[in-house]
Amino acid sequence: MPEHLDTTELYQRASKDNISIAPGKMFSASKQFNHCFRLNSSFECSEPEERAIKRLAELIQNMLDEQDEQDELHQ
Repeated sequence: MPEHLDTTELYQRASKDNISIAPGKMFSASKQFNHCFRLNSSFECSEPEERAIKRLAELIQNMLDEQDEQDELHQ
């Protein structure tokens, strides 16, 4: 993920759609990896999981678009 994308925010948004991810900073004592996340699955990927992954991609794109809009406002 781009370094400016906060996966804790992504986690909060995904949780509203019952999609569970683990923000990267959970795996660092020094709060690094804020732009990384872990997506776990223990079963074969089926239609519900595929829909969840597509939704997660939409959420990420929304966050990137919002950041672009903010950047344009500050230019």
